[in-house]
This record gives sequence, structure tokens and C-alpha cells, in this order.
Amino acid sequence: MSSNSIISPNDIPVRSGPPPVVYPGPPQHQLNQLPAEKEWEETRKMFSAWQSADRGASRRATPGTLGLYVPNDDDKASSAEAFLLGAEFAHHHPKGDGGLHLVLPPAWHAAAIEKGWAIPHTLAGQPTVSRLTILVFAPRDIGERGVVRRLVEVSEGFARGIAS
Repeated sequence: MSSNSIISPNDIPVRSGPPPVVYPGPPQHQLNQLPAEKEWEETRKMFSAWQSADRGASRRATPGTLGLYVPNDDDKASSAEAFLLGAEFAHHHPKGDGGLHLVLPPAWHAAAIEKGWAIPHTLAGQPTVSRLTILVFAPRDIGERGVVRRLVEVSEGFARGIAS
């Protein structure tokens, strides 16, 4: 399924297979079902080329994690609940994991978990960690990468106050 065909949370397909084993952390990360190196590289390229956001080292993750940030405070949602930390709304973990943390609006958050794409962050709802923060499993192929791309797009919209 392409990211263009996922219009609403109801359109998210069910992720195939059982969920990966996850180390609860911190840092929370995948322990199995890791992407092949080529797939990790394609996902990293997707993040590195994200035009509408600033890119840089995550402020809340292991070294080598690439974060996406709303570049202008004027474009940020008013609620800190839409962010990982500061202006960071999503990040991609380094090789050896490949998962992502991001924040989604409530309906998308629930659908991503229900359809097997994510689990809540271990510290979700604790001080400084949005209750809507999730660990999205590393995409294993181009189809899964399309779903993950759409989730990142929705996360960015939420961070900019334009997604529900």
C-alpha cells in the first residue's frame, strides 16, 4: 500500500507477522525483525531527504539517531504533547535497530498500535514524554516503508497543528 492511499487512520493496513521483540529501555528499541542493511539505508535516505523539516541528531536518543524538527517556532503546534522533545517530532534509530519514535494524534496513534505497526513508548505519559509517543517498528520492505512514511507525515502535521 502506498503512502498516498492512506488518507485516514482506518486506511492503515494490518502489519504482517507478529510484532518484534522490543527492549523496553530506556532506550527503547527493537531486538529482532531488523531491516536488511539496504532497507535501513533507504529509510535513512527518506529521513535525510525530508524537505519540510530540519534534520539533525536527536536530542533524546542514542548516538546516530536522526531527528526531524519543525524548523520555525511559528509553525509549531501549541501543545508539547505533539513532540518528542523541543521541536523534534520523529526520529530514526541507527543501524542495529532501525525503528522510529514519533508522536501521532490520538486516532492515528490508536490505529498504528491496533494494526501492529507500533507500541507505546515505555515512558509515554511520564513527565516530558508525550502520552502519544510510540515506537514504530523498522520497515522491512518498500511497502512497509510507505506506511512508515505516511505515519511520519501525519506526525509532522500534528507537530505543525494541522493534523487530527
